[in-house]
Amino acid sequence: MIEPDTLIARTVALQQVLCDGDYTGKAEVTVTGGSPPYTYQWTTENNDTGTIVENLSRNIYTVFVKDSRYRSESLHKRCTAESHVNIQSPNGIVATAAVIPPTCNEYVDGKIELTIGGGVAPYRCHWENGSTDKDRVNLTSGEYSVVITDNNDCSITERYTLTNPAPVIVDLGNDFTLCAGQQLTVKDKNIQENMSYRWTDGNNALLSAETEFTVSAAGTYKLTLATPEGCIGSDEITVEQSNDVLHTDFVVASLIPRGKTIHAVNIINTNVDSVEWILPDAAFVSENTAEKTGISFSQTGEYAIGLIGYLGKCSDIMYKTVKVVNPEEIEEYADAEPFLKRFIVSPNPNDGTFTASVELREPSDYQLLLYNESGYLLETKEIKNCDRENTLFTRNELTTGVYYLRFVAKEHVSTFKIIIK
Repeated sequence: MIEPDTLIARTVALQQVLCDGDYTGKAEVTVTGGSPPYTYQWTTENNDTGTIVENLSRNIYTVFVKDSRYRSESLHKRCTAESHVNIQSPNGIVATAAVIPPTCNEYVDGKIELTIGGGVAPYRCHWENGSTDKDRVNLTSGEYSVVITDNNDCSITERYTLTNPAPVIVDLGNDFTLCAGQQLTVKDKNIQENMSYRWTDGNNALLSAETEFTVSAAGTYKLTLATPEGCIGSDEITVEQSNDVLHTDFVVASLIPRGKTIHAVNIINTNVDSVEWILPDAAFVSENTAEKTGISFSQTGEYAIGLIGYLGKCSDIMYKTVKVVNPEEIEEYADAEPFLKRFIVSPNPNDGTFTASVELREPSDYQLLLYNESGYLLETKEIKNCDRENTLFTRNELTTGVYYLRFVAKEHVSTFKIIIK
């Protein structure tokens, strides 16, 4: 009996995968020896049984071949052969990008810089706007996409987002009107760090580089903020000047017990159209009139209480701080009427001759001190043991401007603004 030649199977890759992830591979097996006919069994997903298999992905595949003499008995198991084929593909195309957003809000200086690898070089790029450059420049914020194709015509699509930096928002609040002789400090309502400040007037002349600016005259005022990168934001206000004289003042105890109702009393001594109390959210309000407000606090701490006076188109505001402590920390506490019941200058404005009218809760010694706008003391008058007194000042040599008359007693201190024309 003549034995056939040894059964030999040989595989060859007819086509490798061109693009990573595709199923374009193709392989073939050829057999010699043994006793035809042959049967084939591939380790493909479909368990193919032909000599040629297609639609292969990247992998190592094995084919088992049996000839006609194959039996399951051990004697005939030698009538088999196997072979392996390696279907390969290039690594996938990999694109990394340096995405540089615009420097400032609505700027057109963003960039997308690509680095491409994998696949088979050279590469071609096609952006959503038709550009075939690898990198993009002079971009605004938005969505961008690119199709990258290698030399095997394999391609990937990448998408990038350039965010729009937040604008530099400056908020100086509403336009306002100054009362006669009034000064108000203006600043940005937002807390912004690492900014440069530039205050200018209506002619763009530099007024200050500080974070806030004190306005004392009618005009247009503009604040421009700039970031270290050069991003800019601005806001401006228009200030008018009134001839009305308004000096807001009120009295309230500076140290009060928790849970005790206390009163803040309006002692505005100039003409006023209306007033408004500004009370913290933590305050329980039991009374609220133009003359006084009754409040209490359930928690200890420091709280700011304010009063706004309105006269014509102008207003004046004053804040005072009260400290709330536990009741045992205050030995005696009495919420009596204010010590200074009346402090007014008339006429105001004046030519340097005016009368200061003072009314107190009880007789006391006090001083009336006249200062100029620079804080220089011009005159002092001593009043002894009085509860109601009219004191005449005659200073006709004073020039036009703002002056301050200060009431000083052991129990209370108050300042009145005087306009001399």
